Amino acid sequence: MNITFSPVELVVLFVAVSLGSTLQGALGYGLALVVSPILLMIDPRFIPAPLTIAAFILVILVTIRDRQALDFLGLKWALLGMIFGMMAGTYILDRFGGEHFPMIFSVFILLAVFVSAVGIRFPPRRSVLTLAGFFSGLMGILATIAGPPMALVYQDAPGKQLRATLSGFFIIGTILALFSLSTIGRFGLQEIVLAGVLIPGILVGFLLSKQVTPWVDRGYTRPAVLAIAAISAIIILVSQVW
Repeated sequence: MNITFSPVELVVLFVAVSLGSTLQGALGYGLALVVSPILLMIDPRFIPAPLTIAAFILVILVTIRDRQALDFLGLKWALLGMIFGMMAGTYILDRFGGEHFPMIFSVFILLAVFVSAVGIRFPPRRSVLTLAGFFSGLMGILATIAGPPMALVYQDAPGKQLRATLSGFFIIGTILALFSLSTIGRFGLQEIVLAGVLIPGILVGFLLSKQVTPWVDRGYTRPAVLAIAAISAIIILVSQVW
């Protein structure tokens, strides 16, 4: 197990993870959007398990901070869908590799952002939450970006409820994702050590997010959700093309 990084790489990792954690701590998702491309350039082994482990610490902290606004009823149906989505994603990853699925997901995200921008909503009903949970679980395994489907459902919710509910969703999702990855040999000691490299940035980003949340909660939640979802889809498309 050879895990060594230059000082420059460590600084880049710390800054990227801090920025990504600040974004997710303020909005409820977005860490993978900022961090995944950089991690892949520095060392592909960071994806998916090490980033998932590091993100687990962040979502616990955010959930504790904003726990009073957590939508437990909506979370129940989203988690039900997520379980089946992660099972499907693990099967696809193990049997087929899943190389082309991120591009398909990105197209669907862009379509969802477009219809949301023109006024069509995805109200947090039982069926919508279950379907959003399914696609979040599927995308989390195959593309390491699970936030957009759930965030689009809660785009009109108060910022605190958005952050708390998404973070609660990600706590269970992270546990299930790591279990799924362990069954196919993608989660072990090496991944834990790599996650340790990311944790300082996670903690700093969480502290910084406390300064950003008041601004987001002034009415910028929905625009931020749509913007981050669209950017994440575009990044996936570009990475797949190149």
